[in-house]
Order: sequence, then C-alpha cells, then structure tokens
Amino acid sequence: MTDQANPLPPGKHGPGRVLVVSVAFPAVAFFFGSFIGLVAALLAVAAWWTTGRFERVLWPVAVGLLAAAPFATWAQGLLRTPVVGADFGVRHWLATDLVVAALTLASFAACTELLRVGSPRKPADRGDAGGASSETAAAAGGQATLQTGREGR
Repeated sequence: MTDQANPLPPGKHGPGRVLVVSVAFPAVAFFFGSFIGLVAALLAVAAWWTTGRFERVLWPVAVGLLAAAPFATWAQGLLRTPVVGADFGVRHWLATDLVVAALTLASFAACTELLRVGSPRKPADRGDAGGASSETAAAAGGQATLQTGREGR
C-alpha cells in the first residue's frame, strides 16, 4: 500500500505540473478575479519562474494586501449612511482590487503547496535542510555535522 499522505516526493514529478500550473492558474484567476486576478496571477507566475524562493513571500504579501484593504476603504471615503448601498463596490475599487490580488496570491501559494511543485528555478545553495548536505561536505574534505549531532569525516 502506498503512503497516501505523501504520494509524490517534492521535485519528482518532472516539468509537467509546473507548466500546467503556469498556464492554467492565470486562466482560472482571470475567470474568477477578472483583469486584476489575471494581472496578479501573471505577476506571481513570472516571479515564481524568475526567483528561487518566491514561495516564502507569497503568504506574507497576501496577508499584507488584505491588511491594506481597510485602509484603502478609509482613504476612499467611509459610508455616510448606516446601510451599504449598491455603489459601495464601485466607490471603493481600490480595496476590492487589493482583496482580489490577495486572494489570487494566496490561491497560487496554496496551489503550489498542495501540488508539491516548487519554484522552477531553485537556488544552487539550497539543500534539503537549508544548506549543504553532509555527503557534499564530506566529499569536500571537511567535517560535516549530521542532524543527530554526531560528527562525520
């Protein structure tokens, strides 16, 4: 029986998923988020392809955009009546666009995590534990400290 919690190890799926996510996600974002969703998705995919550690930035940026939305609402004018009218979304377009962009970035981050696809361009200095592996350090002639705390030669 296969391990259903972890069916594919990360990075062992080839370029297929990366290409599908790169093409399909902007189309889906355009369908659900209109032009702002498409722009946010294209920027996220472009940054994902050009930087190596973009996954770490997606969640904080999405939260930051959501946190900026109330300030955008305040900057564009608060309500003058106790009831929200039909023109609220039209008058507060900046807050609406910030929320759409935040949800698009959060969706992209969740999609890449759930599909277990890392950035197509990984930095050379990034190993499984965030640094060089013990085999690489031992092959270089130095001493490597194993994760258990013992020293190897």
